[in-house]
Amino acid sequence: MLKGILTGIVVLVSLSVAHAQGEYSVWGRATVGYSFDKFNKLDTEIQYRRQNLRESNVGVQKPLLESFRWWYHRNLGSDFNVSLSPFAYFSHSQNDLSKEDYVQDSREIRFSAAGQWQKSIAKNWQISNRAAVESRHFTSDNRYVLRARNRIGLKAQITDNYSLSLSEELLVNPIGKVGKNPIDHNRVQLMNEIRISPHLKSEIGYIWIERYKAKKNIFNTEHVAFVNLYYQIH
Repeated sequence: MLKGILTGIVVLVSLSVAHAQGEYSVWGRATVGYSFDKFNKLDTEIQYRRQNLRESNVGVQKPLLESFRWWYHRNLGSDFNVSLSPFAYFSHSQNDLSKEDYVQDSREIRFSAAGQWQKSIAKNWQISNRAAVESRHFTSDNRYVLRARNRIGLKAQITDNYSLSLSEELLVNPIGKVGKNPIDHNRVQLMNEIRISPHLKSEIGYIWIERYKAKKNIFNTEHVAFVNLYYQIH
């Protein structure tokens, strides 16, 4: 049954990518973590993302995003932890392919807080939920946005060093929204987590995004391939 479910998910994602039109991007993230003890951990994270120039072009010629962020994680038990990001810097080179919504050289300072709950529901299966708020300060156009987000996911532990997860995340703007719709965007993510060594793991997957475009008052589809690397120093 497990193999059938996982095979079905992979086939659906492959078909959607093969037949989809719209915006394509590649998203990379590298994180270095340090554990002070079994309860407290600090992460330093950098991200880089590139996107295609035209909907008919599947290449990733255009820089889209660069960021630097610190995360502090506090473990409050086997099933729950909280995370605080006291500082993050984002540089957005381009947010949309269309001329009407084209955004260039947008810079942002962000502060975030999150709580995550996870629970085993069967052998090798785990369900999780992550809720977060982000205080976003755009320095380039003196704009402020408060964004809330919630992600629910299901994870299957295939082997000791490999797991596969499927999640859905909704992001909304209760304060500072642009346009008529408070929804920022919605993400559906399929992720392969591979433990390369005791200190190094990778996350490789695909994200299907429906993003709200304020000036056109429509939702636009994005397809993202991502690779994350996480190295634990201590």
